[in-house]
Amino acid sequence: MALITIRGFFIGILSVTSFALLIFLYISPPIRLERHSPIIQTSPRTPRKTVINEGNESIKADLERRSNLINDDPIDDVVPKKVIPKVATQSFMSMDLSVNETNFLKLHILNSEADRELKKEGLKKYAFNSLISDKIGEFRDIPDTRHQLCANQTYQTGLPRSSVIFCFFNEAYSALVRSVASVLQRTQSELIQEIILVDDFSDDEKFIEKLEKKFASHGNLFKFLRTPERAGLIRARIYGSKYASGDILVFLDSHIEVNVDWLRPLVQRIYEDRKVVAVPIIDVISHHTFEYTASPLVRGGFNWGLHFRWDSIPRNLLKDSEDYVKPIPTPTMAGGLFAMDRQYFKELGEYDPGMDIWGGENLEISFRVWMCGGSIEIIPCSRVGHVFRQRSNVWMDDYKKYYYELNKNAKEIDYGNITDRISLREKLHCKSFEWYLKNIYPELKLPEQDKKEDKSKKKLENLEKKYSHLKGVYNLVRRTSKIKGIYQISLSGSDLCIESEKAVTVKKTRLILRKCQESKRQIWYESEKKELRLANRLCLDTDGDTTFLAKCHEHGETQEWHHSSKDNTPFYNIAVGSCLGVHKATVDQPIIMTICNNNESRKWNLIAMFTN
Repeated sequence: MALITIRGFFIGILSVTSFALLIFLYISPPIRLERHSPIIQTSPRTPRKTVINEGNESIKADLERRSNLINDDPIDDVVPKKVIPKVATQSFMSMDLSVNETNFLKLHILNSEADRELKKEGLKKYAFNSLISDKIGEFRDIPDTRHQLCANQTYQTGLPRSSVIFCFFNEAYSALVRSVASVLQRTQSELIQEIILVDDFSDDEKFIEKLEKKFASHGNLFKFLRTPERAGLIRARIYGSKYASGDILVFLDSHIEVNVDWLRPLVQRIYEDRKVVAVPIIDVISHHTFEYTASPLVRGGFNWGLHFRWDSIPRNLLKDSEDYVKPIPTPTMAGGLFAMDRQYFKELGEYDPGMDIWGGENLEISFRVWMCGGSIEIIPCSRVGHVFRQRSNVWMDDYKKYYYELNKNAKEIDYGNITDRISLREKLHCKSFEWYLKNIYPELKLPEQDKKEDKSKKKLENLEKKYSHLKGVYNLVRRTSKIKGIYQISLSGSDLCIESEKAVTVKKTRLILRKCQESKRQIWYESEKKELRLANRLCLDTDGDTTFLAKCHEHGETQEWHHSSKDNTPFYNIAVGSCLGVHKATVDQPIIMTICNNNESRKWNLIAMFTN
C-alpha cells in the first residue's frame, strides 16, 4: 500500500531412520504422500557415487542432464530422433471445446496488433482489461452465487429506501455503466430512493455529461455531481452523502456488478439494528477476463502492517447449513462496498476527511464502528462482484508500536491535526483498542507470537527441501487440484517439444523448443484448473509476450491454458488474449505469445505419457 496519512494506526528434531521419517510425513496434516508409478519401469540398480570436478564442464553438464531424466538410465530415457506424436487419449485430456467455451474464447482472443495495443493501454490506464469490458457491453447475465437457502429467506415489507452512491475518477465508461445497469436491473425499485454518481474531478470534464445523457430516461432517479477539485475517495463519498435523501446509504465502487436480490438482505439487517454496518460478500471479477467467480465465505481482518486481508470464518460460527445465510460479524470490511443508516453515518463522524486519496479508510472506519458502539456484519445472501486491482494514531492506542516496528519511516510522516477525531472518540465514549482485540479480533496474534509460528513453518519447509529427492518415488506435495493429463507438447509437423531452458525448479526459466525426449523438462501435468505444471512443479505462465515458469497459484489468470483434445490444437491464454507460438520451427527458439491468427501462432500435438 502506498504512503497514506497515518491518521485514525517444527516440530522437534527428527533423527530416526528414513522409514520413520516417511511415516511421520505421511501422518503430518499439511503434507500428503501421493504414490506415483514411474513413467518407465527399470530394474533396481546400485547407486553410483560421483565426484564432481568443478573444472570439468563436460561432467557437470552430464550431471545436469542426468538430473532431468525420468530415471537413472539415460538409454531408456531418450526417444529416437524421429518422434511420431501420439494424440492423448480422452481419459486424460480435455474434451473438445464446448459451445460456451468456444464463445468465451472468441470474446477474449485478440484479433490484431491493434487489439493488443488497446488492451495494454486499458491495463495501464484503468488497471483492468477495458477492451473486454467494452466487448461485454452495458449488461450481462452472471451466475447466481448465493447459498441455495437464500432464495427461501423472507424480508419485511416497506423497508427503508436507499441512496446508492458511486464515486469515480477517470473510470472506464463501459465498466461504470455496467455497474449502474446491474443495480437498475437487479434491485427492487421500491428500495431505491436515488442513484448518485460523483465524478471526482476526472480529466474528461464532459464525462459526467455523457452519463447524464445515458440515464436521462430515468428522470429524477439520478443525481449527477462533480467535485470542484480532486477530492479523493473519502471526501468524494462525504460529498455525495450530503446530497443523499434516502434513509440508507449504500456505497459502491465504480467497477462492480451486483448479484440477484443483493440489496434487501443488507437493508433488512439495518432495519433490525440501525447501528449495523452491513457488508455483502464480494465476489471476484477477473481484471484480465472479466470472468465472474464466486468467493468463499470469509471475513475481513488486517495485519500489523495495517494491510487489509481476508480471514477464514471461525468454525464455531458455521456449525450447520443455516449458519451460512446468517449475518457474520467481521472485524474489518474491505471498504468499497457497504450499507449504513444515513443518520448513524453522521453520528459516527462520517469518514475521516483527512485520509489521503484512495486506501486506508476501511480500517479506520472499521475500528471506529466497533469501538464506538456499532458492529460490522457480512450478509451472506448479498453478493456483489468486484474487479480487483494511516490510520493508527487515533484508534490503535499503545498497539500502534507494532505498526511502527514494521513501518520504520512512518513516524517521520506528518499525519496532520487529529484533535477533532480524538474529540469524536471521547464524545462517543469509544472503547479501547485492547477491547477491540480481545472481543472482536482475538485471532490476530501479536508479532512476537507470529515469529514463533514462522520458525515452525520454516523448519517444515527445510524438511521438505532436505528430502526432495524422495519425489522420484513419492510425490510430497501440498493438496492441489487434481491432475487430468500428463503429456509432452510437440510442435505440429516436427520432432520438437516445449522444454524449460533450465532445471524444472528454477522460477522465471524460459520455455524453448528442443528435440522431443522423455525428460523432466518436457513432461507437463495438466490440472483441473487448466494449469500446465512442468514435472508437476512450476506452472507455465506468461507476461503477454514471453513464457516462463512460475509458482503455481491456482487462481487461473495467466496460468490458465485452453486447448482441445485433438491433434493440431492451439493453446490459448484468455488472460492475455493470445496463443503459444514461435518465430521459427528450430531448436532453441523461445516460446512466445502471439496473435492467434498470425503466422507465428502454432498448432501443437499432445504426446500422452500414460494410458488408462
